[in-house]
Amino acid sequence: MGPYNDGDVISDDLEMGIYMITGKLKNRHYNQIHYFGISKNIVSSRIINGHHKKPLVNRNRIYWIGEIKSHKTVTREDLERVEHVFIQYLKHGLINEKKTKSLPQNLIILNNWFKKSGDVRKNKKYIGQTIPDVIFWDGEFWQTSYKLGFELD
Repeated sequence: MGPYNDGDVISDDLEMGIYMITGKLKNRHYNQIHYFGISKNIVSSRIINGHHKKPLVNRNRIYWIGEIKSHKTVTREDLERVEHVFIQYLKHGLINEKKTKSLPQNLIILNNWFKKSGDVRKNKKYIGQTIPDVIFWDGEFWQTSYKLGFELD
């Protein structure tokens, strides 16, 4: 959900989630996706309370907070698998250091964007929304789709 800025991200109380930081780095002239992270606690607290990479994105900083929906209870390992796929798929330009050397396990991610109100976001006007709706990693090849034909529950 998002976009959030530094002032309104504290209103989100999602636990066990993923987050993305977008914006501009020093001496860069364009917005870009810069960081993917996870939190097993309240995600907004992880971002607000001294995130070690946040100051590097010093202009137009925007946060997106996401959750994993699954038929089973989501674990830290599940969060790490999703984070690993996102980092590997988008590794160009990311300031993440971990999970950039090894390949992730097979995984399919269905990516759906929501406004802070919880309504589905149909207009894709933010840089983070350039991530495909479907990312499929089979252990050897990436496959993607930019048209998710249904809304996730």
